[in-house]
Order: sequence, then structure tokens, then C-alpha cells
Amino acid sequence: MLVSLLLLLSLPHRLPSDVPPRLLLRQVQRAVESGRAGPVQAEWRRRLVRDSTDRVALLALACLARLTYDYAEADRLYDRIRGSSNTTPDAVSVYARVDQATAWLARGMMARSDSLYSLAALEARAIGERNAETKAKIYRVAPQSRIVGPEAALRALDSISPLRRPDERDQEAERRCRRAGLLVVLARPGARAEAVAGAHVAQVAGEPRIQAACLHWLARDLQREGRTDSALRVLRKVTALQEAALDRQGLAVILQWRGFLEVSIGEYASAREHLLQSAAEGRASASLSPAAWANLNLAGISLLMSDVTAGLRYVASAESLFANTGDRLGLATLVGYKGSLMRLDGDFAGARTAYRTALANTEKLSGDFAMSFHRALADLAMSRGDLATAASELDTTRVKARELGMRGYDNGLEMEFGLLAMKRGDSEAAEQAFTRHLQAMGRQPGRRFPAQVRMAQVLARRGDLAGGERELTAAMDSLESWRASLRDQELRLMVFDVRGEDFEPDLGQTDVLGRMVAGGRAATAFELAERRRARELLDN
Repeated sequence: MLVSLLLLLSLPHRLPSDVPPRLLLRQVQRAVESGRAGPVQAEWRRRLVRDSTDRVALLALACLARLTYDYAEADRLYDRIRGSSNTTPDAVSVYARVDQATAWLARGMMARSDSLYSLAALEARAIGERNAETKAKIYRVAPQSRIVGPEAALRALDSISPLRRPDERDQEAERRCRRAGLLVVLARPGARAEAVAGAHVAQVAGEPRIQAACLHWLARDLQREGRTDSALRVLRKVTALQEAALDRQGLAVILQWRGFLEVSIGEYASAREHLLQSAAEGRASASLSPAAWANLNLAGISLLMSDVTAGLRYVASAESLFANTGDRLGLATLVGYKGSLMRLDGDFAGARTAYRTALANTEKLSGDFAMSFHRALADLAMSRGDLATAASELDTTRVKARELGMRGYDNGLEMEFGLLAMKRGDSEAAEQAFTRHLQAMGRQPGRRFPAQVRMAQVLARRGDLAGGERELTAAMDSLESWRASLRDQELRLMVFDVRGEDFEPDLGQTDVLGRMVAGGRAATAFELAERRRARELLDN
């Protein structure tokens, strides 16, 4: 039996006209993953020339077009399959619907893929195609999680029984993988076990793309717990799997997520590189969703660097892509990014409205995304002197982070709690919070610099001018060393405006320097001020 299966997988042009569509689609995917797409496509085209009504050949060529990102050709061939059949669905037409829904999902067309998966499942049940019905239901989970939310999607997935036959291993791996993803999003226990089990089943089944997707969710669960270094190690393995499988769409997804994680730890240079690669791979594979999120993350880097112009450019790119995908979570999140751009431009009322709108819309879809807008509202309130609201929003953010088990995010809040303590005049609490933040950030200069400057301000306000001078000097030394190591010219130009979550333009540097001048340290204060000005002029 195994020998016969391998023979069928390796000889597409010898497949009989009644080959099971599921076996056909697996054979086509193996051809693409092994770099044989061209020769295999030529064989199927010759077969179609011999018989233009050969629906098996049409399905093979449609799947090949999908996997090589020629979606216009794929859609044309799917239409021919339906046009060449009678009104009664059969195995070929049902699998064509599932495959076309997958093509729409890859392009980020959530609503269209959802409706087609639903139709395929109904038709498959009507003709007794259990495998096609199950596949449609499993794959439908992805658009459902973005349209009606992860809770409903998980209930739908859990209604599907585990698949135990050897020829169902690929679908069982997919089921476990998607379940792991939903558990991660919902911060439920068991996500890691599902991801590991799914990756193992996928490896046994010879499904590197599913294995990569499962490991992606493993990485996301590690990140949720604050184990970012471990998560990035897993994602490097995932990248290698996607590259080996020639999966440009999957690679776009992974590179976007790597970039997002690197932003969270202040590795902005590496993050920009991976996000730009993600956007390029997304464009090359017509994968709108990862390209959209990559642009949004690039906007996030611009925000952290106070670059409104670049931020607006990336947000506009993301918005046009999200508009085409119908990704409600993406569109809701984008509104929040617009709020931050308004804030940097001085429109505080507009920013508040945008944050509240983003919060209301993301709460229905993803708790961790909603949490970030409580944080944004806290920062905004603090900058306007509304410390009571700021404290309330920060407390809510911390409670939600702990409910979701997001330890890394919880640690990252120390910066805001330190700023709040400063606003209240509690220098001791501020120093303790900034110390915890610096410990959590390790050696990441992009994340450390704002806290180092604020620590200098705390010490200077306390009268410890030597300590303030020492902290500010160390911060400038670290920033200049980081900047010198960067190859990305655009990022080099933005480095001196890095602010992290602190929206005040100079992070309190002027206050520190002013106190140093008043305290008899004018020469050193002038030197520190000139160091920044000299570096900026050097790059212009």
C-alpha cells in the first residue's frame, strides 16, 4: 500500500482520471515543496491538451497555480471545474471549493474564504465526502477567529472529533495546530502541548508547512509568558522550514511575527529588516494579511522613534491592505495606531477617541490587543495630568496582562508605573520601577534608553547631580554605540528620537541638563547637549 502511494505521489502524469482528489492535492503540494512545480505543471497541461474536459487535470493545475501564487489563474481554473460539472456536487467540485477557499484565505479575504469553506462543508456532507467536510471545517477556523472571535471558533473546532486513521494525519496535525493557536489567543492552558503534538504529527505525516505553523504557535505561547529569546529561537527554526518548503506566504507570516517580537525587546534594526522582508514576501505571494500587519508593525517602530511622516506612510499602506482583506482585528488595531499618530501631532482629543474606538472593537476579538489600548489611554491621561485615570487604566492593563499570563508584557509596564510615580512626586517608587524595567529589558538599548534618562531625572530632582550626570552619560554612550552598529540608514537617522512608551519629546533630558547647569555642572551639561546635536548634523 505504501509503495503504491509513493508511486502515485511521484508520477503525476500517470495518475488515472478517477484518482481521489485529496491524494491529488497532496501530490501537487509535494511537487511544489520539492521544487518540481514546473515539470509537474507541464505534465498536467499536456494531459489537459489531450482532453480539455479533464477535471482532475484542471484541479491539479488550479492547486499548482494557488501554491505558486498565481491566484488569477487559479480562480479561472476553479471556475472551469464548476462550469464543466453538472449541478450536483461531486468530489472534484467539493475539493475545488476547499482549495479556492484556501486561496482566498492566503490572500487575507476572510469573509469570502469563510463563506466558501461553509459551502464546501455542506456539499461534502451531502455527497458523503467526510474528508473534505472535515478539512473545510478545520480550515474555516482561521477566518472565523477574525470574524466572530476566537471563542466561537474554538467551539466549532472542538466539535470535530480527533482524526485517527494514518491517512488523516495531515488533518489531525492541522486540527491540533489551529486549536493551539486559539488557546494561545484565549490564554487557555494546553496551548503548548497541542502545538508540540501537532508539530510531531505533521513531521510524521511529512507536512513541513503544518509543522511550521504549529511551531509558530509554540513560539507565540512562549512569548506570552515573556520567554522572548526562546520564542525567537523557535521562529528561526520555523523560518528554515518555510524556506525549505518554498512557502513564501508562510514565510511572510513568520517574518512578520519575528519582527513584531523584536520590536517588543527593542531590536529595532533586526525588526525592520524582517518586517520589510515580510512585506516583500507578502507582495510576492499576494498574501495581503502578513503584508498589512508588517506595515502596521513598521508604523509602530516609527511611533517609537517619533517619526510621524514614516508612521503615516506605513499606516496608509496597512489600511489599504486591511480594507481588501476585511480583517476586523487589523482594522480595529489600525485605528489605535492612528490615535498615536494624532497624539504625536498634538491632537489629544482625536487620540482619545481613536483609542476608545480601538478598545471597544478589539475587546470583542482579542484580549491582548484590547489591553494595549488601555495602556495607550493611561499614557495619554498621564500626559494630560489626569493621574487618577492613568492609574486606573494602568491597573486594568496589569490585571488583564496577568489574567492572560503575559509576563513579559506585565514587566514592560514598569516604565509607565515609573512615569506615574514621577508625576506624583514619589521619586523612590519611580526609581524602583525604572530599575525593574531596566532589569527586564536586559541589554536592549532601544528599550533601555528612555528609562535610563528618566532615572537620571529622578536622581537629579533628588539633588544627586553626580548620579544624574552618570546615568545620562551612560544612556548617551549606549545610544551612540547602538547607533554606530546599525546598517539601516533610515533607522540611524531616527535613533536619537527613540522614546519607547514615553511620549514626552526629550524624555526629561532638558530637565536634567537644566538642573546640572544650576548645580554648577554647566560644562558637562553643555557637552552632553552638544553630543546629540553633533551626531544629528553628521548625518544630514
